[in-house]
Amino acid sequence: MPSTHDPEAIGPLAAKLRRLAILKFNLDDDAETFPATKIADACSRLYEEDRISTIRAHGGDVEAATQEIRSQKPLLNRSYVSDLLHGKRDNPTKDVLDYLGRFFGVSPAYFFNEAEATPETKAAADEVEVLNALRALKREKPGSVPLLTAVMRGASDVPQESLVGMLHMQLAAMEQVKERKAPG
Repeated sequence: MPSTHDPEAIGPLAAKLRRLAILKFNLDDDAETFPATKIADACSRLYEEDRISTIRAHGGDVEAATQEIRSQKPLLNRSYVSDLLHGKRDNPTKDVLDYLGRFFGVSPAYFFNEAEATPETKAAADEVEVLNALRALKREKPGSVPLLTAVMRGASDVPQESLVGMLHMQLAAMEQVKERKAPG
């Protein structure tokens, strides 16, 4: 099985999905098992809810539409999500990317590779990097995350790459303090 740490081996989409799953489900950074069923069910539920809301907004028969929608094949299933996470599939539809993005709380642009990078894809990647840096900081110093989160919310006009840089500097400083305290 390809390594989680080698995006080249599993492909950029799988690497990004794995990173999001690790963050969302608080998995170990080297996780090889992911909750594909939870991801598939949640995305499919969002998709169904949107379809029902559209019917409701247009004055359609919501009850009949709900029964029909729920009797149809879901947007995603465990097997398909597992294939995406393991790099066996790498070309999902726009709907799949939209609902994966909604479920994980990122723009669908995040899933595009660097060759297709736009300011939106860069911003989405930076958001995930901020979450990852916060997670690392939480592991090192749990009490610091609420304060840093509040500071970052107040600094909404600060570019995300600057926030990521600040978090990495904080982690590096904590690492230096740890090294100085270590006997040796």
